[in-house]
Amino acid sequence: MKKARGRCLDCPTVATEWIYMLFSALLVISLITTAVLDAMRPRLPYSVQTGVLATSLKADRTVGEAEAGVPAAMGSAAPLFRVPEWGQKLVDTTNGRPETVDFLFPELTDDSERELWSRIQCTGHRLNRTCLVENMYYFGDEEQFLLLLPTRTRLTGRVKSTPYKQAMVGGESLELVHSELSGLKGDRSGIHSLMSNCSDYFKGQTFTPKILYFSTALEAVDWLNTLWSSRPPTLVPGTTGYGYSMYPHNHGHLLYDGLYPIYVSLVRFGYADVPFNLVVKLEDPRGGQRYLADELFPIFTGGGFYSRLNELQDTVYRFEIFVMGSRRMAHRSFKTDGTLPGSYTFENALYLFTGRLLSLYKLDTPHFAELVEGASKECTGVIVDNKRFTHDDRDMLEAIARNSVETLKCKIRFVRWNEYSFREQLRLFSQSDIYISGVGTGMTRAHLARPGGVVINLGEFIAMGDPERLLAGYQDVQFAVGAAYLNVLYYPRKLWNVFGRLRKEPIMVLLKEAVARVRAGSALPRPMEDGFGPSTRPMVDYCRQRPELCIEIDGQLNAGDSDEYSEWCDWCSWPDYFGLVPMWRRGEGCVYRKKTVKCRLDHDVFEKVVGADHAAFDGKCHREQQPRMDEMAQDILRAESARLGTSVDELDPAVATKALLEMVPPNCPPRWPSANSACDCFDIRR
Repeated sequence: MKKARGRCLDCPTVATEWIYMLFSALLVISLITTAVLDAMRPRLPYSVQTGVLATSLKADRTVGEAEAGVPAAMGSAAPLFRVPEWGQKLVDTTNGRPETVDFLFPELTDDSERELWSRIQCTGHRLNRTCLVENMYYFGDEEQFLLLLPTRTRLTGRVKSTPYKQAMVGGESLELVHSELSGLKGDRSGIHSLMSNCSDYFKGQTFTPKILYFSTALEAVDWLNTLWSSRPPTLVPGTTGYGYSMYPHNHGHLLYDGLYPIYVSLVRFGYADVPFNLVVKLEDPRGGQRYLADELFPIFTGGGFYSRLNELQDTVYRFEIFVMGSRRMAHRSFKTDGTLPGSYTFENALYLFTGRLLSLYKLDTPHFAELVEGASKECTGVIVDNKRFTHDDRDMLEAIARNSVETLKCKIRFVRWNEYSFREQLRLFSQSDIYISGVGTGMTRAHLARPGGVVINLGEFIAMGDPERLLAGYQDVQFAVGAAYLNVLYYPRKLWNVFGRLRKEPIMVLLKEAVARVRAGSALPRPMEDGFGPSTRPMVDYCRQRPELCIEIDGQLNAGDSDEYSEWCDWCSWPDYFGLVPMWRRGEGCVYRKKTVKCRLDHDVFEKVVGADHAAFDGKCHREQQPRMDEMAQDILRAESARLGTSVDELDPAVATKALLEMVPPNCPPRWPSANSACDCFDIRR
């Protein structure tokens, strides 16, 4: 049977064929014409081309000339301080140390291009990378960072790796080794992979500057000329640290969620003890309110240039050396061992940060003394006020401070924040052998205490949720646990559970032990385990028993580490909360933005390591029971004093505390919200 003849719907028509042939011919003619005209165009000799390039790139203005006088070559500046031998031995220098620096350097046709093309190098753990860029551009009008590269880098450039030496990679004679990133192309995808998880925010996504490729250096300069009207970019000489600082009005967040992560990255490339610049993005509109940052950051640079990002007014800036990387390096970056990122690892950053801060404020810096002297002739300490203290707490703590010379043989001062400038606070804390406070900002300055000293974390009794629940917590332990040169003591968790408030007897016991430790002296570094507290140790034990579960928790708590990342699991990441807040307890979780939040935790394993004192209580019931618990305590103390033939007031605090620890908390199990309730984990008093 013959097939019926018909129109071929897929076949091109004659008209279509002619149109296609016409366009092809026009394209060929266009290419030939372009090639002929290009060949006929007069060419500058190579030497003249490079001369024009060098002249074009020569900056007619630097921030040093326009602002505060930045050293012309800060990289060669003398160290601002000297780290003593004992300070260098505080950490294991192999712990967390990267194996390689991975870099992408464009091939240069002339030395003058060294001041044009961007050169990228990154190091660190894959989840918290630090990157250094030579010739990072910033366009103020567009608030855009930019990398400039030759087209040949996109086509033939490859990422290479060299052994990590805690310094910027430079020069041409480098030892090359293999790494996971070796061989990546120099295109946008390869550069993004090279800089992956290098963020300007401690919970942020990868920092992604815009990338532009140019056929020649002169083409790049011509393009830039259209932006700056034949005026070269403002040069920011030397090394610049860049990052984001949240809550600039809050000293704790400003220092440890903003400045500290930037400093960790600078330490990684060897800039711990030299001047550098700081450019910081703040949560504040252009020309807004001044904060501590605007006093502190210029001082911390050691003579460098400081600016808020949105106050860079020139059209184009070229940063000679630009360092960034804050991800998972802040106080609010969860670590399952309870230390501050960069503290017990090779960076030794908390110790260096402490010493740099004190020395640049022109204060005596015992952290950089050649020898750890232990207590001064007059033992000193501070009880730092805390917004979580009640009126009765303050009265009790002030009385302890007033009588401290007589009762403790140590001069202790009660410090209210508003009575001291920031510099005066630094001076007081750094000359103190004993530091006492509760959680929050009050605990963040603990690392400033004199080496060999003791930090006492009083904790808090947190009220949260609906129905209201109460639980003891010791947040912000990182500043003491992470300080390898300090000892740490904790107010007993059980006594929080029993009384729901601070009592004088256990505080006096802690203070006497602290004074004794200071007098006896301490071997440094302090073993990390000796700093673990009521909430830290269970988490460490959980991780030791099931490392794979520990990795799972770690991934849930850091943005971008896991597809199942939840900001509620992240922000409620204190181990104090595990098993005791809706998203971290057995059951169905809670709801946020119409989605169920259920953080993964092996409750069977966790409950084996956590102990009976890890508990929550119904708020209404616990408060109603507190008068009865106080009466029971008085009966117990009267009986104990009668047995010893003394009065309750004269009873030794250690004896009294031991007796109080035998008490059982009130029987007030928490009332949990329903599974479809909104997530919560924050203190409702804040």
